[in-house]
Amino acid sequence: MRTLLLTLVSFCMLTSLQAQQEDRGYFGIKAGVNLANIRSANHFTDGDLLNTKTGLAGGLFYHLPLTKALSIQPELLYSQMGSKFDANALRAEGPEGQVNLNYFSLPILVRVSPFKPLGLFAGPQLDYFVAGKVDYDDDANDEGLSYGASGSSLTFFSVTAGAEIRLFKTVGIYGRYIYGLSDITGGDVSDLFTEGSDLYNDALQVGLTIGFPGKTKAEMAEEAAVMVAPLDTDADGTPDVSDKCPLVAGSAKYDGCPVPDSDGDGINDESDKCPALFGTSKYNGCPVPDTDGDGFNDEQDKCPTQAGTLKYNGCPTPDTDGDGINDDDDKCPTQRGTAAYMGCPVPDSDGDGINDDKDKCPHYPGDAANGGCPDMTIYFANAEPTLTADDKARLDKALEVINDNPTTNIVIEGHASTVGEAEYNKKLSQKRADNIMEYFASKGIAAGRMTAMGYGEEQPIKGANKAEGDLLSRRVVIRVAQ
Repeated sequence: MRTLLLTLVSFCMLTSLQAQQEDRGYFGIKAGVNLANIRSANHFTDGDLLNTKTGLAGGLFYHLPLTKALSIQPELLYSQMGSKFDANALRAEGPEGQVNLNYFSLPILVRVSPFKPLGLFAGPQLDYFVAGKVDYDDDANDEGLSYGASGSSLTFFSVTAGAEIRLFKTVGIYGRYIYGLSDITGGDVSDLFTEGSDLYNDALQVGLTIGFPGKTKAEMAEEAAVMVAPLDTDADGTPDVSDKCPLVAGSAKYDGCPVPDSDGDGINDESDKCPALFGTSKYNGCPVPDTDGDGFNDEQDKCPTQAGTLKYNGCPTPDTDGDGINDDDDKCPTQRGTAAYMGCPVPDSDGDGINDDKDKCPHYPGDAANGGCPDMTIYFANAEPTLTADDKARLDKALEVINDNPTTNIVIEGHASTVGEAEYNKKLSQKRADNIMEYFASKGIAAGRMTAMGYGEEQPIKGANKAEGDLLSRRVVIRVAQ
């Protein structure tokens, strides 16, 4: 472990030299495969029992140029080594399989580039053992490998050499051969093979590199030279020291800045008739007008000189029947009506030919002479003012009309025939009217709503003969007060 730490410190010291070089160094990543094998110095010299296995390799590198053609490249990789083995290759006879040995590797490479795309490199490599395992091909139990039991060192040395070709500025392919210098026998590893074997890791590694190069001093100097602003960067005739917009061509009137567009409508203020309002070129920078002020500009307004609504594309709400009530508020948009009836004609609820607004009894068919109310006449016997049961029954029907129209007042007119003295008949007709008024009062009709008048024989009715005329004249007529 101490050796590994010393090597890592050395790696950091090498990278700190970056600022002292002609060109800047850079980090990168690489990934590849190991075609690995275990080399035996004695027992397996014929190579028949140990065979090449494939493993992965990958990690980070730092490229540190010393000159244009010479550089140092330390790397930190994770590397899978080992070997396949045939049946009976291990000390304890058994099936074929493979030995997997995994390392953290730290190669320190010296790199020479004879020409730009090609790089040749070589150098020492420190390998730190991480984990190991024996994988048998049949049902035999696999074994984990460790150096800890025997106290053996976990660090090993190798040398490596190879070449890299840069395909692009940052991408290359490489190949290298790794030749193990340290005997890897020890711990569980030594127990696998014939006693006394000397074993070494070998591998052919191929892969891909991706670098993230920094900028050279020459490139940085060139960029700095470009960044030095000329006297008039935007070439608008206003020196940078006086130019409030040194990177945008403008005019002296605006201190080197372009003519402003205050409202952002793409029309500069000098050409904009409405510089504070977003507009269009058609209207010289002003908004599309709204002549009638209804919120819809004239290009969208079907009635640009009349205030309207969205529903009618800027036109006023129509009044189809011309009654002064627009269609949206008119319950009868195709019939002239009045506001009182929400645009509909005045109704004639009882169908008596008299509209409700003139009908004193709008729910009871009547005639115009009685204000639209039905005929309410009671006939009496000669010289008789008393109400009979039939009379009261007829009066009760009249009460329905009176109660159903509480704002209507009534006049109770008493009449008599021409039989007898006129003075007597006058009193008789008044008594007849008073009796009906008293009956209505007894049924809850307020006295203030009623007037009783006796006309005597002043308004007789002519019948087919005198007897019929006298019969029809003995009456009380209940009229609506006009």
